Amino acid sequence: MKEHLGSLVVRDEMPRADRLLLVDDVVTKGTTLLAAATVLRRRWPHVQVSAFAAIRTCGLEPDIERILDPCDGTIAIDPGTGKVARQP
Repeated sequence: MKEHLGSLVVRDEMPRADRLLLVDDVVTKGTTLLAAATVLRRRWPHVQVSAFAAIRTCGLEPDIERILDPCDGTIAIDPGTGKVARQP
């Protein structure tokens, strides 16, 4: 996550907003989305940040049961491991 945080910049030209929606093409663990949301919240702590990904995957899984399975979940840092975890 540190590498992602160090590579992102928020420009001051962004218009003021109460809510922001991050859009990603594919989310695996969610590290990029979490880092982007973290950078935005650091810059504008009052803003509600949500995310949408067109596709979610678990990486290289040998058996895929479904191609399309919409869900609503969370991405956070696991306090036990310090790694990014996505549910579901």
